[in-house]
Amino acid sequence: MAEENVLRRYDENFPFQVLMETSSACNLRCSMCARDAAFRSGKFKIGLMKRELAIKIIDEIADEAPDTRLWLCYFGEPLTGRDLFWRIAYAKKRGIHKTIINSNGNLIIPDNADKLIDAGLDEIYIGIDAATQETYSKIRVRGNHEKLVKNILYLVKKTNGRMKVTVQYGVYDENEHELEMFKEFWKDKGVEIFIRPKLTWINTLSEKPIGEEHNGERYPCPWIFDSFPIFFDGSVPYCICDWYNRATVGNINNSNIKDLWQNAMHEIRETHLMAQWNKLPEFCQDCPDWKTKPLKGKLKKQFESYNLSPKEI
Repeated sequence: MAEENVLRRYDENFPFQVLMETSSACNLRCSMCARDAAFRSGKFKIGLMKRELAIKIIDEIADEAPDTRLWLCYFGEPLTGRDLFWRIAYAKKRGIHKTIINSNGNLIIPDNADKLIDAGLDEIYIGIDAATQETYSKIRVRGNHEKLVKNILYLVKKTNGRMKVTVQYGVYDENEHELEMFKEFWKDKGVEIFIRPKLTWINTLSEKPIGEEHNGERYPCPWIFDSFPIFFDGSVPYCICDWYNRATVGNINNSNIKDLWQNAMHEIRETHLMAQWNKLPEFCQDCPDWKTKPLKGKLKKQFESYNLSPKEI
């Protein structure tokens, strides 16, 4: 099953992973989060996805490609959504192989941890980004590092290997000095460790992404080739990094994942594959975040083929 998923990471028929925003609300005010700026712009709204829409999304994934990785979250903290546990259980009942959430972990108190396990959640990524309360309080504003660690240790012990627990460290200028301390602390705690490279969220942050260019030139942004994001209201943005939803490609309320992926989003991917950067929206042209995800595998072969003989495409 895992091998099958990897082989279709760049699949023209259906996305490798779908991000379904259970809730756009959040209990923290993290320094690297574009939420406040996006909210002030009038482009970002706070809300919960209706159950009917969630059912429609889950049913389509189950019917079309149950090996799709279903994230029941997007920009919000999923545990602020009252329907989260029901949705996880429903997705598992419908036969979806992988259900995942990304959480700041502060709401994973024992009762919620038990509910996540009982619902059948397969994976959870918990963003920590610090090794001390001092640094944590600067990045994860309103969060409590000591309580968070206790929450995670309880979850790991209670799940007993049934759920994959990953602790995540997003690297920023203000926390780079604690990275090794973070790895040392968590290395023997029964969790996976994921170090996320610097992201600007399309130039929202001043971070400088680190990555390698393809033969000294730009290459296709891998994010748009494997990920399909859906806001709580059903709208589908151009890419997963676009907090501002500057170029909506459609809405699941009056369309579906397969149609948008094979048509509107296919055209975007083709533009990237043919290296026609000047035809991209201005915010996409200027975005440096593609550097954080290396060009490899099937996508690399496609890009090299298109660039060798673009007239044949």
